[in-house]
This record gives sequence, structure tokens and C-alpha cells, in this order.
Amino acid sequence: MDFTPYPSADKTKDKSLQNLTRKKISGHRALLGTPTKRPKGTCIAFVSAGSGQSFRLMVVPFSEDAPGPSAPVLATNFAEAILKHLI
Repeated sequence: MDFTPYPSADKTKDKSLQNLTRKKISGHRALLGTPTKRPKGTCIAFVSAGSGQSFRLMVVPFSEDAPGPSAPVLATNFAEAILKHLI
């Protein structure tokens, strides 16, 4: 799991990221998907956290056979927990 805050940029509005799937996480705009040039199963999420703010989560699974939720589910769950503490 990798967390990157963008305190002065809402990356969910970045036109270069529009190939990711648009989604709502806890009522916030989000982009979710598999980035190119990353290991198989990797998931990236950009989540709007306020006016002109966002954060990025990148989840890289240990392996395809690792127990537990998929990378997109983990990214969504972590984003929900972060938003709960920010707002």
C-alpha cells in the first residue's frame, strides 16, 4: 500500500487519468483502476478529499494467490477509512 497526498491538487479532475473508472467512495469523487506499466493485479485510486485536494492509494498484491480481498477492494476500504478521519 502506498499513500500520496495532494494537498493542493484534485487529481480526480486530471485529464491524463480519465482512463481509470469513475466511482464514488464515501460520497467523494474517485478514479479507480489498473495503471499501465505496473505489476499485474495492481490497483490505483485517486480520491477527492476536499476543494482542490486529493490523495492517491496504490495497492500491489503480494501474489495472485494471496488470501484476502482484491486490490480494488483494499484500495476502496483504505480510502473510506482515510476519508472518515479527514472529514
